[in-house]
Amino acid sequence: MPSLMPLLLPWLGVLGLLAARPNRTGRAWWIWAPVLLVAGAALALRFLVGVIGPVEEVLDMFGQVALAVGFGLAAVWLLGFLFARQHGLLVFLGVLLIQCVVSAAVLLASIQADNALEQVGFFIFLLLAGAGIALALALAGQARRRLRLRLGFPLWTLIFLLAMWLLGISPFIVLSQLSGGFAPAGGMLIGALCVGAASFALLAPFLILASANAFYRERLQAMFGIPTMPAASAGIPQAPPPPLPPRLEQTA
Repeated sequence: MPSLMPLLLPWLGVLGLLAARPNRTGRAWWIWAPVLLVAGAALALRFLVGVIGPVEEVLDMFGQVALAVGFGLAAVWLLGFLFARQHGLLVFLGVLLIQCVVSAAVLLASIQADNALEQVGFFIFLLLAGAGIALALALAGQARRRLRLRLGFPLWTLIFLLAMWLLGISPFIVLSQLSGGFAPAGGMLIGALCVGAASFALLAPFLILASANAFYRERLQAMFGIPTMPAASAGIPQAPPPPLPPRLEQTA
């Protein structure tokens, strides 16, 4: 019987991050909500392996990668205090490092692949997904802060994720057309859009958490320099402004 310890390590790692001093608040424990949601989705994909024969390898890869990316995002949200109000490039590099290292460690502990080449493919796809998410978050923060087009942070993130995967697949489409079409261009475009949408689906529960939970909302705003959005504070009573000091009476 295989040891359960490698499978428990990611969950214990989240508990360890929750013990960090900046995370010692009850609101930080809501990180379990998106983690459990992503883990449930990954488990559902793994359950479908063997049921849907023609795409079982794709489902298996997506299930394992989705679980690893979910724990990587949890680590980013819990360690975000390290990058509060830092330069945008430092934030991007920090998010990229945490996302890729944690996700790769989780995948290494839980991977189930038949050969070394398949394992390499899993890790390449994982690193591309992690890099895409980190870059999309950083660009969405810049766009939300600098551009006049006032789209929400989640929508900017989705736009950049889709754009990056489309740009990434473009050279292969050109090569396909030049070499006589080893794969249909339309199919590759749809595949890139599906991967971008799947990446956003993994990220969405964490963005919802940041919108609904004041602790993570403030952390996300501090990390990416996002201005306070009216929708985020709608319905939340605001403290009244401090009273102005009384005017000094003019002496005759």
